[in-house]
Amino acid sequence: MNDYDGARRAYSNAIKYAPENENILRDLSYLQIHTRDFKGFEESRLNLCMLKPGILINWVSCACAMRVNKNY
Repeated sequence: MNDYDGARRAYSNAIKYAPENENILRDLSYLQIHTRDFKGFEESRLNLCMLKPGILINWVSCACAMRVNKNY
């Protein structure tokens, strides 16, 4: 059985210790979109955009997250 709540707690705890870790933020955003936590997905993707502004896929995924949340 999948333990999405436990995984979410683990990723949130890891973010506290390494807030600028790109891999943790990306994996957390994948988990959030999988569990339909769209608000958290938008926050994670926005953090990735602020961390690495030169990477196009971060901006595209942030725009998708904003679109899902109707944040035009």
